[in-house]
Amino acid sequence: MNYASETWEVLRREIASNLSETSMNTWFDEVQAVDIKDNSFVLCCPNEFKRSMIESHFLPDVKNALHNLFSADFDVRVLSLDERDSYQGNAKPHQQKSSQATFSSFIVGNSNILAYSTARAVADNMAERYNPLLIYGASGLGKTHLMQAIANEVKGRDKSIRVIDTSGNMLTNDLVTAIRERTTSEMRQKYLDSDLLLVDDIQFIAGKTQTQEEFFNTFNALYSTGCQIVLTSDRPPRDMKQLDERLRTRFEGGMMADITRPDYETRLAMVTSFAASAQVLLNDSMAERIAQSITDNVRQLKGVINKVDTVQEISRHPLSMTEFEEILNAFCPRSETSVSINDVITEVSRFYGVSVQEIAGTSRTRNVALARNVAMFLAYNMLGKSSNEIGAAFHRDHSTVLHSLKKISKEIGESSELSERIEDLKANIAEKNH
Repeated sequence: MNYASETWEVLRREIASNLSETSMNTWFDEVQAVDIKDNSFVLCCPNEFKRSMIESHFLPDVKNALHNLFSADFDVRVLSLDERDSYQGNAKPHQQKSSQATFSSFIVGNSNILAYSTARAVADNMAERYNPLLIYGASGLGKTHLMQAIANEVKGRDKSIRVIDTSGNMLTNDLVTAIRERTTSEMRQKYLDSDLLLVDDIQFIAGKTQTQEEFFNTFNALYSTGCQIVLTSDRPPRDMKQLDERLRTRFEGGMMADITRPDYETRLAMVTSFAASAQVLLNDSMAERIAQSITDNVRQLKGVINKVDTVQEISRHPLSMTEFEEILNAFCPRSETSVSINDVITEVSRFYGVSVQEIAGTSRTRNVALARNVAMFLAYNMLGKSSNEIGAAFHRDHSTVLHSLKKISKEIGESSELSERIEDLKANIAEKNH
């Protein structure tokens, strides 16, 4: 994903804070970022009616969000598909990839090592072991980066490789257009001519009967000819409630690799790497504050760094910590109350009927050990605490904490009951500390 797309992800959240969910879903669902440079932001909307509505009613919202993000005024253009293709030098749609997305620029940690390793294996030996490869996880954690890194690696070795790069929404749009223009056979052939098919956000075809039918037939044909298929999704196939059962079995028949929230150490490595790559001046305290504060989304880490860079460039001096905190708070405003590890331990001890002293102690009885592991898991996933911070609170070393986190993650995947209990605990903790 390029800088314009990353910026649009941040802007969407800002715009959504001022518009209803219905307005966002109705008018902005098909909008994509094209370019950002010289205080100009370029979007594309393939639906002419929606494009007209955005231009006539919602451009002030987009401009205000840009100003809040960069503290500067921007011109905003919303292009049609034809205008976008002309703007991008007549490049064919669905065949562009981010040259910045490489395996070497991907920061590897415990949260993403499986996805990284399988993506590398696919790039090295297409369609040999992991086909299809489905990378899933929440938005902004690096799924698209890995998918594009595969394409860049493969094309770097052999430029004759035919890559089709699309998304769940684009698949539907292509099919609607093909049906309207009676070109479904040409559309199908376009996909069948590929050696590597990349589909981002495949979850969006769930519930769309005709799109699923078309993709099922295309998937089978490509798989039989040895085409490598790489998909990303925000959830595993079992959680796509309206996904055709035949597609579900196809997706689950390959390799599924999840990406979870990065731990503190990985986030700090990401911050320093992003800053060095963008040549942004960040002192150690700033880097640590970003890693501590932004726990859910890698794109937000980049967003903070990009805004720091822009503000420093405009002001022509390194930021003070006060100026820096103002930027950081715009991405993650502090709440009046915050949850601590002690709050987590207290609620877990009540929930499981064991004492706080037992959780932090040496007892290895089944119920106490489970409560202790769950408390560590919540401190890591809910609070974004590092393994060292968790270890200090529970009087455990780094390796013991990591073992507990992996154990609970595995058990959650095997037990819906444990998963539900952890969600209940999260809700209880959040409510009591609101």
